[in-house]
This record gives sequence, structure tokens and C-alpha cells, in this order.
Amino acid sequence: MLEVVALKVSALIVDTVSIQKYIFSSNKLKENIGASYIVENAFNEPLKNALKKTFGEIDFDLESWRKDPDTLLLQSGSPFEILYSGGGNLVVAFTEKEKVFEFVRTFSRELLVAAPGLRTSFGFNLDFDTDKFKQSMKALHEDLRRNKNRFHPIISLRKYGITADCPRSDESAEFFRDGDQYVSSVSNTKMKSADKANQKLSSLVADVLKDRFAFTDEIDLLGQVESESNYVAIVHIDGNSMGKRFAEIDSLFGLRKLSASVSKATQDSFMEMTRYLIELIEKERLTEKNGFKLRRKDGKTILPIRPIIIGGDDITFVCHGKLGLILAWIFISTLEKKQLSDKKGITACAGVCIAKSKYPFYRSYLLAEELTSIAKAESRKNGGSSYLDFHLATTGFSGSLDEIRDKQLSATEGNLHFGPYKVTHENEAGTLCSLLSIVSNFAEGKWPNNKIMKLRERLFDSQEQIRNFIEETKSQGLSLPEIPHESYARDVWINSKTPYYDAIELMEFLPEKPLEVIECDLK
Repeated sequence: MLEVVALKVSALIVDTVSIQKYIFSSNKLKENIGASYIVENAFNEPLKNALKKTFGEIDFDLESWRKDPDTLLLQSGSPFEILYSGGGNLVVAFTEKEKVFEFVRTFSRELLVAAPGLRTSFGFNLDFDTDKFKQSMKALHEDLRRNKNRFHPIISLRKYGITADCPRSDESAEFFRDGDQYVSSVSNTKMKSADKANQKLSSLVADVLKDRFAFTDEIDLLGQVESESNYVAIVHIDGNSMGKRFAEIDSLFGLRKLSASVSKATQDSFMEMTRYLIELIEKERLTEKNGFKLRRKDGKTILPIRPIIIGGDDITFVCHGKLGLILAWIFISTLEKKQLSDKKGITACAGVCIAKSKYPFYRSYLLAEELTSIAKAESRKNGGSSYLDFHLATTGFSGSLDEIRDKQLSATEGNLHFGPYKVTHENEAGTLCSLLSIVSNFAEGKWPNNKIMKLRERLFDSQEQIRNFIEETKSQGLSLPEIPHESYARDVWINSKTPYYDAIELMEFLPEKPLEVIECDLK
């Protein structure tokens, strides 16, 4: 490693805008997967082609900053360098100012061909000082924010009165695909990219799959039983306060190391979660009797999960409706055991939207993202711990989550939703383990289904009516599941909240005996 000296260079930041809308605008899982691959690959092949056209056929490695974060290639005479890439951002430094704008023109053209419909913005700092890294990065981001509001480039072919509409997107149709229909260049590119995404994912977790398991790009092949209502869970997980941690980094090398360690922690946690899911299958915990029908293709068992985004400190995946909460719990618990390059751990929050597989995917994702934001707000009140919130969309839904809950979950005594839930092994009020304990108690205890449904109805009534019902059930030898150190089993409602409605609702959306699937301290 060369001795680091201060350098003044011209720097450029590239930001991919409205990534979620680009990825989840289609209700077809295959297109979601292809779009995610395009976003992830935007800073690979298109970037490499643009750099070669700008600087000629010179040898360079786009991953050198990650492999050797303490080395600055600009000191060795390189005309450019990838400072870092992550979170949908790319920062490149140039020794010549003129090359910055030549690169922007070339890279923009490459993206129009390789990733039609993907919106990007650029920010510039032509006096980037590596010795004043924090201030220089701040100026770079400020220029990016200004440019986002000033420039709105055309990124796909315009629609005219004489052009047909693409049946998959709000674009003009110009590609005839599979001898079936005309689609837009945007949809066509997404569908073509899905196969590449499948290959990359299989390569990433090859050691876990062991040539016996595979992923699917069809939402109806996630293990649902045909005779039942097909539900999937859209899970979005995001690291806590990572933006603040990145902003506090005062050196390029520290930023590089943190970015690389975050990505590795996320990928490793996903692989460990996948390994855990495979163990459940091998132990015959996910059988057709329990609501799972795992398909096979080419001699391999199709896993009831499909990741869509695995990048930086966040991950989004879709899975069988009964696995959403469990897999989110496993992923976060695994992630919390990781240590990042700054010698600190990491916590995360999750949003789980359980909806019918035919519901608009983008709408389900937005709810999952909103649930994550609610969980994060609770996390900030409680020292940055990991939290999870969920929503069961068993019927059609519209409006914000607050509006939906106000309309569907308002009762005489308060709001029926008890979350967000803390992700911990402890069995206390407000923890996911406590919720699963109540579910297990209802499912495996003496409560018959008709009494459970009657309790569900009574929870909408006044406290007096609920108490009368509880007294009636006690005379029949039934008592509500208890939470340690709390009086919910007697009072049902405390401070306008009750944990029983969520538990009843989740009974159909969890694997059999969930407390045997995850470990909880029930003492």
C-alpha cells in the first residue's frame, strides 16, 4: 500500500432514482427479478463499457476498491478510480475534468440501451479533496440533490397516438416477444434479464443449495396448496441508522470498508437463512399437511422463497405466506450476530405484508416498506433495537396503512393491532416470541375454533362485554394465554392495546408449532 497523500480530483456521483418503482412496477415476479438485476448490474457492464470508451482499452478492475480498500490507484497514475459503490450510488474520481463530462455522456447512452426506463441522476464536485473527504462528499451529495430536482431525462421511447400500449407497463410497445404480444423495451429488457439474475443467485448460494434445491421466478410456485387461498409474504428488511453511520465516516478507506462489510453481512445472513429453510424442509416441517406443497423442477426442490433485492443493508424477498414472519425473524437474528468494519454490530427492522399472490405486487411492496418505517420509528424510541411489523391483506386494500388500520382494526377500547414487535428471544409483552407463544397456546390448547372466533368478534366490543365473555369461558375451563408480568389474561385491554387479535389473525399464517421453528426463552 502506498503512503496516502492528499489529492485534489474531479469527482462524480451517480444515483439510481426511484429504484423501488422501477423494480416493482410489474405484477410479474419474473420482471421484478429482472429489474432488480438490471439495477444491480447498472454499475457493472454498462459502467465498464463507458469507462473503456472514455479512456480506451486499458486494464482495470471495477472491484479493486473492494478487494484492496486501503489503496488509492490515483496515486499510481490511474486516470480514474471507483471510490466506492453501494446503496444504489456510484462515486468515481477523475484526474482530468474534461473526462468527467465525456464519461457522463457515454455512460448515459450505455444505460439507455442496457437499462431502458432506469432513471439516474448525477452530482459533481470538480474540487474533490481526499484530505477533506467528509466535506467533499457532502458537497457531492448536495449537488446531486439539486440536479435531481432540475433535470428529468427521457429514459424510454415516447408514446404517440399511433403506437400500441405495452400490456405490462405504461410504455409504448415496440418489441414482439415470444410470438405472443408486443411489449415495451423496458419490459422486454426486464424479462431477458431474469435468467441472468437466476444464474447469479444460484452461484451466490451454490454451497447451500448443493444441487438439490432451486429458486423460482414464478410467484405461484412458492409452495402454496392449490385448494387453499394462495398467500405470499412480501418482506422488506432494512438496517437501522446505517445512513448516519456512513455519514460519520471521515475517510475514503473507512467508507469502503464499511460498505463492503455491510454487503457481506447481508449476503451471509441471507445464505444462513436459506440454509435454515432447507433444514426445515429436510426435517419435514413444511409438508402438504401443514399447508405447503413444494414443487420440483429438473430433479430439484423449489424453495418457497425468492429474493428480489439483496444489496447493501437491505433485502426484499417474497415467500410462502406462512413463512414471512419466521424468515424475517431468522434473518434479523442472524444479522445481529455480525460485526461490521467499524467494530460495531448491526440491528434491522422488517415489514411483512401478507397478501394474495394476485394482488398488485407494487402495492404490497409499498405496504411492506411502510411497515418497515413504522418498525423503525419504534426502534428509535427503544435504543435502536430490531423491530418487525406486519399486515394481513386478506381482502382488497387501498389508502395508507394508517387509513387501513383505522378502518379495519378500530375497536371500542382501542386499536386491535399490537405491533410493532421487538425481535428478541425474550418472552415479554411486545416481543415476537410473546406473540408466537399466544398463537401456539390457542392452536395447541383447549380453545376450540368457534370460541377463538367468538373472542375475535368480542374484541371489537366494550370492556364490559369482553369481561362477560371471559367469565363465561372460564366457567367452561378456558383461560386466555398469559404474558409474563402482565395482566392481559385478566384485563384483555391495557392502555388501549390487546395482543390477542394479532395472535388470532396469525394462526393461519404461521407454520405448525412456530415455537419449534424459532427459539424463544419462555421462562
